[in-house]
Amino acid sequence: GPLTGIGSFVITPDLPLMIFWGFALLVFSEISKDSDRRSLWLVLGAVFGLGMLSKYTMVLFAPAALIVLYREKKLYLLKTPWPWMGGFLALVTFLPVIIWNFQHDFASFGFQAKHGLAQQNFDYKWPIQYVLGQWGLLNPIVAGVATFVGWNLRREKPLLVWFALFPLLFFFLTSFRARVEPNWPVTAYPAVVALSLYGLERYKNWFKGA
Repeated sequence: GPLTGIGSFVITPDLPLMIFWGFALLVFSEISKDSDRRSLWLVLGAVFGLGMLSKYTMVLFAPAALIVLYREKKLYLLKTPWPWMGGFLALVTFLPVIIWNFQHDFASFGFQAKHGLAQQNFDYKWPIQYVLGQWGLLNPIVAGVATFVGWNLRREKPLLVWFALFPLLFFFLTSFRARVEPNWPVTAYPAVVALSLYGLERYKNWFKGA
């Protein structure tokens, strides 16, 4: 696929982003399974900060994680100091970028805001191109199976469902404001592929019958 070719990653920050996103997803999965492993919040904070150093789209991890905690009725974890300590560690890790932007009139923050959310004359082709592009990059089989499985497991597997859905939905909405590059929602792909594989294994008899 275009997003897994060597050349496509050499000149973009997507490779470190995907490494840290995947690592953060693994750590957060362990936290959601075992609430007593509080020190993992510190690991999550450090990895989140490294992901932010790679690419700003790492920020989408935070709202997706909050949705998962809400769906699993574990928002009470935010009443403990550990998530906030992790957040502080993420801020410290990301501090070099904040300092650089402060010294340069917030150049990179402003560029990203204008690049992806700038108000322009709406072009109806943007959301259509976005949907078709994502469908093609994921390939129709993976996307179709993940959609089927995600809908049926939205309560049982909220972590995979929301970490697949949130980046895709976020950039779909931004496609009504500006053109979205195909690789921007790449962080959704690990969860999408995991859902499709999980679904093929769980519903293999149904798919064989179909």
